[in-house]
Amino acid sequence: MKILVCLKQVLAAEAAGRELAPRESDYRLNRFDEHALEEALKLKESRPETRVEVLTVGPERAAGVLRRGLGMGADHGIHLLTAGPPPADPHQLAVLIASQAAGRGHDLIFTGVMAEDTQRGQVGVMLAAILGRPWSTAVVAIDGRPAAGEIIVTRELEGGARERLALELPALLTIQAGGNRPRYPTLSGMLRAREQELETIAAASVILPPPRQESGWTAPPVRRRQGLVLTGSPAVKAARLLAILRQRGLVS
Repeated sequence: MKILVCLKQVLAAEAAGRELAPRESDYRLNRFDEHALEEALKLKESRPETRVEVLTVGPERAAGVLRRGLGMGADHGIHLLTAGPPPADPHQLAVLIASQAAGRGHDLIFTGVMAEDTQRGQVGVMLAAILGRPWSTAVVAIDGRPAAGEIIVTRELEGGARERLALELPALLTIQAGGNRPRYPTLSGMLRAREQELETIAAASVILPPPRQESGWTAPPVRRRQGLVLTGSPAVKAARLLAILRQRGLVS
């Protein structure tokens, strides 16, 4: 079995609000994609003949997520190198990934259920449509010993319900968080990953269709409530707090 796992590099939440330009260390692997990679590595452990490849789209710094994937246990890294940030349009991104996923003989393609930074889960299903593969979203469990030519998965539905599906291979799955606990790369694995050669492909060589959506603007949420800090001696603060509670009808 051959599995491709799509990884995305995202800006860590704690660095998103800084006024200074982000540093390379401020970026990390999308946590939903970590769960996707863990699921692929679990299949590899149950089927030793399985080969796991990881792919990312982005500038040079994005190679860091491939190194982490290799350190966790993946066998090969593919970097679709862009001059700047990857396309914001999910369809263009899916086309880019499909240009490399097609023809490589992957039985399964895994993505995270969504990206942390955009909170969208569109690329995986668009990629499945472009490649003409059956797909399932929000997968929380995979049968490690499926019958030949199919994969058995359990997916999460609204309200906590579960659904069990059988999909013909090759297929694409988007993996939900919570179904597994991603392993931490070992030191020896990371040292080995640093020396491993990545397959680098210029994203500019792929002809992209016009974007199907554009972002008009983004803004932080409007602050609707504000905390109040009481100052003074303990007696003064206690009296002030009691007055506020009485004013709001919380105590009599």
